[in-house]
Amino acid sequence: RERCKSAWLALDASEKQQLIDDRAGLLAYQAMEETKEALTSIPMLSIADIKRETEPYPYQITRIDGVTTQVYHAVTKGIAYMQFLFPLDRVQMDELPYVGMLMELLGSLDTTKHTYARLTHEIDKNTGGIWMSPGIYNSTEEGCDPYYMISLKCLYSKLDITLDLALEQILDTVFEDQEHIQDVLKEMLASRESRLNGDGDELASSLALGHFDHGQVLQSRITGFSFTDRLRELLKDFDGQIDSMIETWKQLIRVIFARDRMLIHYTAEEKEDAAIQKALFGCLARLPEKSTRTDKAVQPPLESETLGIMTPSMVQYVSMAVRFPQVYTGKMQVLRSILSGEYLWHQIRELGGAYGCRIMLTRRRLLWITSFRDPHLLRSRDIYLQAEDYVRSFDIDEREFNKYIIGTISRLSQPMSVSAKSSAVVRFWLEAVSDEDRQRTRTEILETTQEDIRSLADVLHVLSEQGSFCVVGNGAKIRENKAAFD
Repeated sequence: RERCKSAWLALDASEKQQLIDDRAGLLAYQAMEETKEALTSIPMLSIADIKRETEPYPYQITRIDGVTTQVYHAVTKGIAYMQFLFPLDRVQMDELPYVGMLMELLGSLDTTKHTYARLTHEIDKNTGGIWMSPGIYNSTEEGCDPYYMISLKCLYSKLDITLDLALEQILDTVFEDQEHIQDVLKEMLASRESRLNGDGDELASSLALGHFDHGQVLQSRITGFSFTDRLRELLKDFDGQIDSMIETWKQLIRVIFARDRMLIHYTAEEKEDAAIQKALFGCLARLPEKSTRTDKAVQPPLESETLGIMTPSMVQYVSMAVRFPQVYTGKMQVLRSILSGEYLWHQIRELGGAYGCRIMLTRRRLLWITSFRDPHLLRSRDIYLQAEDYVRSFDIDEREFNKYIIGTISRLSQPMSVSAKSSAVVRFWLEAVSDEDRQRTRTEILETTQEDIRSLADVLHVLSEQGSFCVVGNGAKIRENKAAFD
């Protein structure tokens, strides 16, 4: 402020007026529509140039030693991609944060065979990586299936040793070095707190979606906001809690890692099937057959509070979410492109000064909008709510409208690595999205009309009636608007 004040006082009257005029000129330029001549000077495809068929993802379902296994064949250049999915539906709500800790501890502690340093060396030497993370798949519109997911990739020739290293982490880890456990958990807390501050848009959208989506609530408890709070509490009384924590981790290992209900996915070349399935058969024989727990846990309740999360930031991440009653259609993806590239870009970024804004509409009938690095708070919420009026009166040049259809198809047609395809195929399987579903979406996109877009205003109307609201950002700004939060 002092520097700005000094700079301002150093200007003469004409220089001050020039700044004022420049500012007014900028605002006028931002509000000005491009001429038709300027817009038509940009080359573009026609709708007829676009391939109408979506890329199929054919996969097979087989059984290996009684375990349901998804097989996806692709040219992988000598690399096998694999995922083990262990259901978490027998883990109690208060145990979920311990699952998140376990995902970090396994592979970071000594085992009965290696020190953690040597284990890390063996993994780096022999594999392309072994990762543990939550996998939450939405099998129905309102329900979800949470998994403890172990992902790995390696050369075909290294598959046996890679599977051995993965099993060693989940079956042979020892929890004796309490000082090192504390160090790992402290690093984990620091990492999560840094992410919550740096990825405020993800946090804000997750908490807003938590009013409608059990999967977001589970994610928050396993690795997200609720998890971070619980980890912070436990570390404050580490000495008093560590024995109970270790016993919980050991119990969860016996509950989670059994082959009776696990799932497997692998992506590889078809000629490698026999060798891969033989290696998997030997691996599965070493897992316990059944979980030590049979009762299913109750899903965590949906969130109910409107939250303002205060962080050491000068900007905000402003999010709203809702579940809409309308049937999902691919035309909603064109609506998303229009709102992202036109309305929200102009109102939130150009005029509002935010770094950007993101909107999503999903097959599960979820809509959410989030700004990031946003100097505003309630203004952005009002912009979201006014989107309904913009869509209801939407009318643009047909050439410009076709750009949004082409842009939507472009977003869905981006090249994918084999690893990304492997993950996508797992999601298509567990969320029952068929090639026919994906083809129908693509056809609906290509056949979208402006009248279709105007009819989708009702989807946005639900946001004003039932939408949840969450802001992550500057403490003073949130306190200034405290009436907007529970």
